[in-house]
Amino acid sequence: MSILRKILSKVRAKSVSGEKFTVIIDGKEYDRCVICREPTDVLTSTPIDQRLYYVEGAGQLDKKCFNELHLASSIPSVIQI
Repeated sequence: MSILRKILSKVRAKSVSGEKFTVIIDGKEYDRCVICREPTDVLTSTPIDQRLYYVEGAGQLDKKCFNELHLASSIPSVIQI
């Protein structure tokens, strides 16, 4: 199974709740991890080419979920498809 398919299958399983992929903390808007929905330290205004753990076509992941998918050891932290 491709990396993107693994991510998207996890995202789809959780997307039925309608929960937003962003959260406002101290007046700033941050992205949530598309897999676990925990807030990341990435502002939504950060360009994707400056983000760590971003998967184009899927969205922002946090470090834990990114590493659990075994991405960190085999490909760069920004994936373009």
